[in-house]
Formats: sequence, C-alpha cells, structure tokens
Amino acid sequence: MLKIRENMQRTQLPTCADKVPLDWGTKGHGRVTGGQWLVIGTVHLPITLIPLWGHPSAPQYERELLRNLMTMVSVVCIGTLRVVKVADTYDFDAAVRQYFEGKKRLFKDETIRPYDHLLLHYGDVLRGFGPTAAHDGSFYERHIRRLHSFNINMKSGELEGTYMRSAGRHANLRSVLLDDTAASTLSHVSGLVEEFRRQTFVDTRGTRLGSLMLESVTMSTAEGAKFLRKDASEVVLSPEVLDLLRPFLEVSSPTTPSNHKNHVRLKISNPASALSIKAASFGGARYCPASEVECDSDMIYSLDDNAQDSSRGGRLPLDKVAAGRIMFMFLLGDSSILSPRTLFGESRPPAGSLWVVIRPYQVLGPGEEHLDAHYRAEEFGGFCCKPEFQTGPPILLKISRILCQVAKFPTEFAGVPLLHFLPLARLTNAMPRADAEVLADVLTPHDE
Repeated sequence: MLKIRENMQRTQLPTCADKVPLDWGTKGHGRVTGGQWLVIGTVHLPITLIPLWGHPSAPQYERELLRNLMTMVSVVCIGTLRVVKVADTYDFDAAVRQYFEGKKRLFKDETIRPYDHLLLHYGDVLRGFGPTAAHDGSFYERHIRRLHSFNINMKSGELEGTYMRSAGRHANLRSVLLDDTAASTLSHVSGLVEEFRRQTFVDTRGTRLGSLMLESVTMSTAEGAKFLRKDASEVVLSPEVLDLLRPFLEVSSPTTPSNHKNHVRLKISNPASALSIKAASFGGARYCPASEVECDSDMIYSLDDNAQDSSRGGRLPLDKVAAGRIMFMFLLGDSSILSPRTLFGESRPPAGSLWVVIRPYQVLGPGEEHLDAHYRAEEFGGFCCKPEFQTGPPILLKISRILCQVAKFPTEFAGVPLLHFLPLARLTNAMPRADAEVLADVLTPHDE
C-alpha cells in the first residue's frame, strides 16, 4: 500500500478521471466511490504491480496474482467500452471465466457470490442491449445521489413533492412538443423549444465535460468532436503550421480535374486564417493543448491514417500506435460559426475539420524492447517511451487519429528512465500474450 500511495502522487491522470485520495482504504477516509475504485483497479494497481510482480524473478504466486488482476482489468475495460463489437462480447465472456478460475485457484477460502454469477451472464446483456453506457446507470441513480446530498433536517415529504411537480411539468411540456396542433404556440417560443429538445436528447452520461457542455453553446466538427464557442478564437496560423498543413491542401484550379493525380483531400480558401481551440471533446474525453491543461494533452494516436478508432470498439496493435502531446489545436472552417445568430438555429452543420499539432514521444529503439516487455505482456499494461520528444518538426493530425487518453507515470528499468503510458481504452499488445518462460527469454539476458 505504501508503494501504491507513493506512485499515485507521481501518476498524471486526465481531468475526467476520478481522483483517489491517498488515504483510501482507511477508516479516516470512509467509503470509496465507484469511479475511484475504477481508477484504483485499472490504473494505480497495474502501474505499481506490473514492475513488482511481472518480472520473471518474481515468485510464481505473485505472477499469478498479477495475471488474475490484469484479467479483472480486462473484464472491466471491455465491459465499459463505449462501442462494442460482437467479438468483444465473447472476449468478455472468456475473460470472466478466466478471472473466476484464477480466483478459485488463488483464494480457496473465497466463494462465488451472486454478483459474480450475474457477471458470468453479462456478455449476453452486451450482445442483446449494446454497450454498458447505453443501458446502465439509470436516471434515478442520479436523483438518489442528489437526494443524499440534501440536509432535510428530519423533515421528510417536502422534497418528494417538489420532484413530483417537476416531473409533471416535464411531462406536460413533452406532450405539448409532440402535439401537432400546437404549432402556433410553439412558434412564439421556438428558441426555448429547440434548446429543450437538445437538452432532452443530449448524452452527457459518462463524462464530466458533457454535463458542462450545453448543446446550445457547442459546435460539432466533421469528425464528431465538440467544443464550446467560448473556447474558440480567430488566429492566423504560423508559417510552421502552414508548412505542416500544406501537404493536405488542394490548390484550387479550374483546369485541374478532380481525378488528377495531384488532387488531394482538402480545399481551403484561406488556410492562414483558422480558429484556435482551447479544449475539445472527442470520444467521451477532453483534449487540450499543453499550454491549457497539460494532463489533458497527452494521448495515444494511430500511426495508420485508415485505422479504425480503437477507443470506439476497434483494436490496434501497440506497434501501430504512438504516444504524443498536443501542442496546438485549430479548426479550419468559416469563422462565422461564432456568430450569435446561430445560437438557436434549426440545424447546425459540422463547423469543419479539427486538426492537432503534436510532439511525439521518443519510442524505444531496436535492442530496447526488453525495457517494457513486462508491460506489453498484458493487454491493458500499456507501453513505455523515452521521456524526451522526438527530434525534428512536430506532426499534424486530424483529431480522428487520436485513440484515447492516457495515464502517465515516470519510471525506470535497468537504469534507463522511461515514461509508462497506460491507455484508458482498449488496444491490443504488440507481442502475443507471453507465458513466464517466454517473458524470461526476452528479459533475463539484459538483466545480468
């Protein structure tokens, strides 16, 4: 526990992750929330225990404990994907069975509880009803939490009446909205009606940012990212950014046919003018330039232009991804999108494409694979990079190439300083799942 608490202070987490107090698990702190348990189990425990128990020199029992823990992490991460494939649900079933087999073998005094039995059937729920975020976390749970936060001074009954009146008004307003004969009334409050519809159908569950980003003041990009109007400002792109953007630009020429070999994907009338974006939400996570919020600027991105977004249900090998830091975000589009007249527009088309300028972290070179082999041996163990950025100019990506946020932890192996990046989404390991003997062959010669 002391080592875990020490590493917690050195771990960088994105702002959307629940912060865990250092005295968790003690009587002085009290209860730990579900979100905090999620961070403890999927971030802090793997960061600390993989270096301690994942090495071939660790006792066999500790290696088995680590394997069982990482299997549990697989169960949690697959079960909470925002988008799942059918293959993911069967991977979930296999991980659950493997976890309980390990639990019975390692903890012989433990019994299978009713919730454990329910978990064995949750793969059927995922196949029948889709991702967890689409059907779990019922609305009344939020009301219950809010009720617990009120001090009623032992006077029950008044708050229930308030909620009943509010629910009745909400139901009456919905019936008016669905009444085709009330068109004359709706025309006088069109702005209010439009905002009510947005707030009724907006999906804000699962991210703190979503509850803050009211639909009336957000804009969507062509890639599906969202940003607040107040976080956008006009800017003139620097020559360095224009140099990065130039390969993507199309020179407008009436004599150049659309199927010409020099015809590329993007056409911008004035590429030097753009909108600087301070923060954007994509895939349920917030991303910012390092100058705004550093912990939201580190992320993992795909090296393949056509790769499927791993954070939305796909899987990419670790040799097809890299870690980097966002230095600048900008939107190529019409600056008139910031005009107040679009506040209650009937439809708001995508504002344009959101681009990010990033600095990639330096990857491990040939002959250095042993430095993070014990991390890559686990599907959700992450990987390591050098603490320095790669030399040369930054790179330019569309935000659709960003896969997920990361937890970042400074560590070292064999005297080499490293940064451990733990993806907060599902990727897949670059090497096959290694047995202890295989892992020993990779690590031992370099540790002598």
